[in-house]
Amino acid sequence: MDHKDNKIFKNTAPAVQESEQLLHASVLSMVEFDDDIFAAGNCFDWNQHPKKKGLFCPFAFRLPYPNHGSSLAKDLAAEYHYLGNTSEWFFLARKNAERVIAKNEQYIKDSTKDW
Repeated sequence: MDHKDNKIFKNTAPAVQESEQLLHASVLSMVEFDDDIFAAGNCFDWNQHPKKKGLFCPFAFRLPYPNHGSSLAKDLAAEYHYLGNTSEWFFLARKNAERVIAKNEQYIKDSTKDW
C-alpha cells in the first residue's frame, strides 16, 4: 500500500506527514488507550515515508513484568528487517490489514470476531 493511501498523507501539510513523533505517538496511544491492543505499528514499505529513507516502522508495545503498565515506542526497522524473507508474520499481518480496510471493518469493534 502506498503511503499516499493513508488518510494522514491525503489531508495534511508536509510537516505533519514527515513527523516521526506524530507516528510514534499515534501507535503509542493505540496501545495505551485500548486494553485489547498489546502492540501496534505503522510500517512503511521501502522508501515510502516522505522523510525517512529505507524502512521505517513506528512500533509500540506493552512491556512485560516487572514493568507491567508501561509501554515503549521505537522504530522496529532499526532492529528488524520486516520486509525480509524471514518475516512471514509481517506479510500475514499486512494481508489481514488490507482485507480489513477493503471491507471497511477498521471502524467496527466486534468481540465475537476472530481477527
